[in-house]
This record gives sequence, structure tokens and C-alpha cells, in this order.
Amino acid sequence: MGGLGSGVAGLQRILLLGAVALSGAAGLVYQVAWTRRVASVTSATATAQAVVLAVFMAGLGLGALLAGRRARTLRRPLLAYAAVEVAAAVLASASIPLIGGSDAVRAGAAALGAGPRAALWTQIAALGSWLLLPTTLMGASIPLVIEAVERRGLGAERAARTMSALYATNTLGAAAGCLLSGFVAVEALGLLRTTWLGAGGALAAAALALRLDRRSAEGGAPAPREELAPARFAARGGLWQAAAVAGFVGLGIEVVWTRILSLVVLNTVYAFTQVLAAVLLGIALGAALARAWIRGAHREPDPQAALARRAAGAALGAALLFAWVPAAVIALARAPQLQLELASGLSWRANGALLLLLAPPSALVAALLPLLVAIARARARGAESFALLYAANTAGSVAGSAAAGFVLLPLLGSAGSNAALLVLSVALAFWLLSRSGVEAARGLRGRLAFGALAAAGIAPALAVGLPRAVYEARLEEGTRILDFREGAQSDVMVTEDAKGIRRIWINSSWVAGTGGGHRSLGHVPALLVAEPRRALGIALGTGQTFASVHRHGIETLDCVEIDAGVIELSTRWFAEANGRLFERPGVVLHHDDGRAFLRATRERFDLVVLEPLQAWSAGTSNLYSKEFYEEAKAVLAPGGVVAQWIPFYGQGVDETRAMVRAAREVFPQASLWLDDHDGILALQAEPFALDPDAIRARVEARGLRDELALNSWQETEDLLSLFVLGPDGLDAWQRGAPLLTDDRPFLEFAAARDLGRDTYQPILRSIAPHLDEPARYLPPHASGAPREWAARALRIRTALLGERSLPRERAHERAAALEPALASTPSSRLVRRRYRNLVLEWATGLERAGRLAEAEAVYRRALAHDPELGEAAVNLALLYARQRRFERAQQVLDRPWAPGPVGDSALRTRAMVQAAMETQVARPR
Repeated sequence: MGGLGSGVAGLQRILLLGAVALSGAAGLVYQVAWTRRVASVTSATATAQAVVLAVFMAGLGLGALLAGRRARTLRRPLLAYAAVEVAAAVLASASIPLIGGSDAVRAGAAALGAGPRAALWTQIAALGSWLLLPTTLMGASIPLVIEAVERRGLGAERAARTMSALYATNTLGAAAGCLLSGFVAVEALGLLRTTWLGAGGALAAAALALRLDRRSAEGGAPAPREELAPARFAARGGLWQAAAVAGFVGLGIEVVWTRILSLVVLNTVYAFTQVLAAVLLGIALGAALARAWIRGAHREPDPQAALARRAAGAALGAALLFAWVPAAVIALARAPQLQLELASGLSWRANGALLLLLAPPSALVAALLPLLVAIARARARGAESFALLYAANTAGSVAGSAAAGFVLLPLLGSAGSNAALLVLSVALAFWLLSRSGVEAARGLRGRLAFGALAAAGIAPALAVGLPRAVYEARLEEGTRILDFREGAQSDVMVTEDAKGIRRIWINSSWVAGTGGGHRSLGHVPALLVAEPRRALGIALGTGQTFASVHRHGIETLDCVEIDAGVIELSTRWFAEANGRLFERPGVVLHHDDGRAFLRATRERFDLVVLEPLQAWSAGTSNLYSKEFYEEAKAVLAPGGVVAQWIPFYGQGVDETRAMVRAAREVFPQASLWLDDHDGILALQAEPFALDPDAIRARVEARGLRDELALNSWQETEDLLSLFVLGPDGLDAWQRGAPLLTDDRPFLEFAAARDLGRDTYQPILRSIAPHLDEPARYLPPHASGAPREWAARALRIRTALLGERSLPRERAHERAAALEPALASTPSSRLVRRRYRNLVLEWATGLERAGRLAEAEAVYRRALAHDPELGEAAVNLALLYARQRRFERAQQVLDRPWAPGPVGDSALRTRAMVQAAMETQVARPR
């Protein structure tokens, strides 16, 4: 075989490039599947990505180094290539079950006295050691192919261009494998079968290599070995250090860009896949560019110096492009539709924009390795040159990834990290220039030029003011940033809007706030437990849910949160909202991974409450899978309850049903409760029963009536009206839903495609045929008051669900759905509050639109159905007064008013109307 341009016959060239592409695709398919499966061990996607990436790159580098040293001694390198691909495929095929079985390592470490964190990292270390085997075999593949190609007698130029072409093709295959696994295979096939798919690609590559090996064996003796003399530049050495710095910059900047983009693009699986694919395509482009530059350099008197100058130009160009990434992200922050398209993974336009942003700088950084290999080729054979420099490059990549994620971002932030890597790239460019004979790069002039260029790059990079500027471009007017933290896991922020509502944000989306929507997840499951003494909360948010749990007489409450930034900002800015929860005796805050905590704890809990991120968030499936519920059941005390948040938004009907099915595979006895948009799935081992007497008694004994009144749940029938499905209704509703497991985490893929869609009403309509009557689950001895409460709860629930199932703009029908319950269940505070909020919003909207007659009709209608609605009376009186219909205004206000905000407003309005009437009477006609 000759150079891929002419030295290899057409069919042979196609077969060889096909094998190399398939090998690259298989590697990325393995990497994606391993990352997802390791994430179920830690339930931290960022940790899993860091661990798998470090092992993957280390294995590739080690394998390349070993193969490069041995390649010359092999009689048939393509046969060796086929063997390592087959061996890697076999090991990779067994990896998913082994990752799942690695829990035994953690359990063994714990049994020997290791603490929870030490046991977890012992497990991760064992996994890393195993995964190092197939990745080392994969790393050996390219040096073996290079050796086989070079034996056909290539000159330095053609050999270097051949290596660039192989590197580009392998990376193109990797990009294809990334897209295939990230968009299709993991969701459709699951992780185990996805690795089998990758193994199939590797076996196909081996088959192609074997065919080429047979042709090569039939073709006679290889060409004589080329005598290689060291060139002036190559003899000076330092190439492996340059390759290592290039790797450090390349992967470090990828980590930083991923973090910067996470500020504006929702953290979905598709967003991560698209970023990785864009970088890989950039690397392939860089290798192709290097191939062209190598041809030009070999036409100059000193090719090695010319190659060094081109490498320096690439490093310098990359640095200048780094400088403008922050500004491009700010532009993206002002394009919400483009953000949504990137997150959902469904837009070629969005993919193209991301490619234009990330591929050019990635290409310039990636071009450095083949250019450095071309320089080294002057003194060593291609396989050896490539192996040494590739190993150095991957070592630098591992260091760059770790340094960016765990040192630079927490210390310097995203803007500072981007600037630091920019400066390092400029420094690499000047080092290469100084070694290539460019005198201007040396001495004082060189240092001054370096400083000027570095400053020119840093200025625009820092002027943008990341990350605050990104958020300020996205926040609503009147919202201010109270605090911000850039950590190893994520960026966390606290904001306060014009109404005084505080929210905590993780990366690009807010996850919890002080609007009062978190209490039901704490109260409902706790009221189903007779005597809750020890509770566990996973995923902290603002702490309001766990504060509600603690009010039920909990003696020990363990709160587990994986993100240090969330812990810090929640305790600082939400102390008032959560009642200073973390200052209370018996409350223990753990900075830990939720699933790792479950596996490690020896305690048993009466109540386990979860509030994960939304279903579209990457890694969320780990807290909704069947295996997770098995781990939760193992720590549940007799009579205990596991409470899971089931949002009725953010994912489609089938995905919502799948969330329930996974839980009920482990806990058949379950009930679903609905507080507006938030579902609460209460899971228990004992048979489910709905006991209004017991619930009412627990409310009184625990002193919760005033607390529940904040959400209008102080009446027993209102609290019971949140119940929608028991075991029978759940059986019917979830029938046919797919099973969500650690192996098949399809939830976050499907949910990401639903971004931007209103799924609340479709989910509501899906449960409507299966709604259970509360009376169905009453204890056999229940009679009298409990049955009356259950009957009233049914009427209340029917009214509320009927109103919620209608579109927002159909206010007339929504009000009509609530009005019968106002008459039939006058004790319901919940229906009354819902009705009042609806009609007041409806009428005031009509007033703002200038439709005063319609607004008047709505106020009069509201007062006919709810005479105690003081706000409607005051608003109607004001409406009449603005129309100078003072007598009508006075008639509306002519009633006794209780002290309070509404009463005070009514009295002020009445005084104003009286004064206006007197003025009108006194005015001369």
C-alpha cells in the first residue's frame, strides 16, 4: 500500500479508510454507553463524564505507545490490528454487565470499614481499571495501520499526509458514532445492545483489515525500509511537550465551552451530543487541513521549520478564535428559539450554528498533532512518531480535562478559564516559532509580541463578563442576580424578581423558587406514615420540601445534595423560605450523590422524598429507573413511604406513564396525588388504604393546620381531593408503558424532544378515564364523616380537574367548571381560592384591554357565585367610579367589611366614592 492519495489502490484505500472509520465509530459508541452506565453508579453525569473520558484517553494513549514500540517487529500489522479490534469488542461487550456488578466492590470496601465516599471511589477505581483494557486495545489500532501502510515504501511527505488522512477518517467515524449513539442507539436499544452495536462495527473493521492483510500477504515482500536522517528542527526535540500542551488546550477548552454553553442551552442529552460531535468534526477538519499544509511545507527548503511555522499559526489562530466564543454565546443568549432547538436536538439550523461556533477553533488545535507528527517523521518511522506524540497528546488531554473541570472553572470561572487556555495557546505558538528559526519570536521582541497578542486575545474574552452577562441577557426585566457560584459540577445562581420571588438556577434553568409549589411533596407522603421519625431527602433545591417533611415530628432528617453550589446558596438565600431548616436539631446535610448514599447507608427511613431535576435534564433517568427504586426499597423501614415527584409537564404522556411503571415494578402498592402541575407518587410495601380519620388526626396532632392553610388544604376534603389514582387506577393507566431501567434510560431523550410543547393537558386527559374514587380505598370500617369527606373530595377534584383540563384562554368555561362545586361544597377553601384567582385575573385582563362591559359582567358573575369575594366588589366599585357611576359603586360597597387588606381597601374606596359624589352634587350646573 502506498499513500492514501495514490499509493493504495482504489478498493484497498476504501477498505482501509472504512476500517479506520468503523474503529473510530465503535470507540465513541462505547464511550457514550459507558458514560451513561457509570452515571447510574454515581447519579452524577459530570462525574461519570470525567471518569470515563480520563480512562478513555489514557487507554488510547497507552495503547498507541505500546503498539508504536512493537509495530516494527510485527510481521503482519494488519492482522494484529484485526486482533486488537476483536479483543476490544469482546471486552466492551462485557463492560455494561460488569459496571452493574461493580456494586459488589463498593459493598466489599464498605464491609472492610471504608466510608461511603471511599467505598464509592474504590468502585470507580475498579471500573476504571477494567475499562482501561479495551481502551488500550483501541489505542493500538491506528499505529498498527500506519505501520502497515508505511511498509509500502512512502516518503516523508506522503507518510505524513497518510497519517493525517487516517487520523481525520478515524475522527469522522468517531463523530458518526457519537451522533448514532447519542441520538438513536441508547434510546432505542439500551446501553448493553448499544455496546454490542459498537462491537459489531469493530468486528466489521477487523474483517476489512483481514481482507487487506490477505491481499498484502499475496502481494509479495514489502518495500525496503527508508533510511531516516534527523532534520535540523526535529533534532532539537521538545515535540512531545508541544503535543501534550496541544492536548491540554484542546480538551480543556472543550470542557470550558461545554460549561459556557450550558448557561444558555438546557442541559439535555442532545445538547451534550451536539457539542461533542461539533468538536469531533472540528478535529477531523483539522487533520484534513494539516494534510494540505504538510504538502505545502515539503515544497520549502526546510520542511520541518515550515511545518513548525504552520503549527504555530494554527495555535495562534485557535487562540484568537477562543477570544470570540464568549461574544458568540452572548448572541446565542438573545436567541431563545435557537436555544430551544439546540436542546431538543431537532434542528439543522441550530446544529449548523453550533458547528460554526466550535468546529473552527477545534480544527486549528487538532491540526497541531498531525503537523508535529510530520515533523517527527523526519527521524522516526510513522508508527513510532505517531504513537509517541499521540500518547503525549492524550496525556495532556486527560490533564487538561481534569484541570479545567476541577481547578480552572472553580478558581477562575468560565471567562478566566477561557482566557487562561487562550494564553497557553499563544505561548505554544511562540514556542513553536522560536524553534523554527523565526528570530522575531525570540528575545525581548518575542516576549513583547507574545504579551501584545495575549492581551489582544484576553481583552475581548474578558470584556463580555461571563457568566453574569449571559444571565442578564436572558432574565426578565426587574429580575436581579443575588448570588452566583461557578463550581466543578455546575454553575448555580440565585435571582429575585420584581414580585420578590427568589429562584435557584442550575446552569441554564431555574429549578426551584419561593412561589409555594413545594409543600405538597413534603406534606402528602408524610401524612401517609403513622409515626415518621427518620426521613431522607434527595435533591435539595431551596429546602422548602424538606422543611415541610420536618414539620411532621421528624427526629432525624438526612438531606443529600450532590452540588456544593446548591448547598451553599440554598442555605444562604432561602433560610426564611425553609424556616431555617439547617439550623434545626436533627437535620444533617450531606454533600453526596443520592444513589451512592442509598447504597452506603445502614439506616432505615420511614420516609424517602425526592425532587429531581426535570425529565429532560441529562442524567435524570438515574433517579427514576427501576434499579433506583430497588435501592430505595432496601432502606425503607416497615410502614414507610417513598415519595417521588412526577411533574405533569416537561415530558409526554408515554414518558410520564413510564416514570410510574418503573416505580411500580418495585412498589405495586402506590397512589398518585396531584397538586396543580405537580404529581406526587407515594410508594409503599404495605397495601394502600386511604384513611381520612387518620389523616385528620395526624394534621391535628402534628399542629399542621396553619401550615396547610397556606395552600388551602386545612380542610380534610381539600387535602383528599389531591388524590387521583390508587393501585387499580395506576394499573390501568400505566398498562403498556415501556420500562425505564439503568440500561435503557430513554426518558431524558424523549422528554428533550417535547421541550416547548404544552404536555400538561394531554397528561391530564390520559388519566381521566382511570381516576379512582377516594371511597374505593377507605378502610372497611369507615362510615359517617370519612365517607362524607371522601364524597366531598370527589366533587372538589372533579371541579378542579375539569377546570384545569380546559385551555387558559377559555376562562368562561373554566369558571363554569368550578361554580357547581362552590355551591355543593361551600367548605372547600381550595375551590374558592382557585375560583377567585381565575375570575380576578380574567376580569382585570378585560379591564386592561378596555373591555369594560365584559369586565363588569365577570365581576357581577363572581359576586353572584361567591358573595364574600371582596376583591371583586372593590374592583367593580372602582370600575363604576371611573365611569362616574357613583351610586352603583356605593351600592356595591354598602356592606360590612372585616378588618384586613381587602376591607381596608374597600373602606378607602367607599370614602373616595362618597367624596366624588359630594363633589358632583356641589358642582354648579
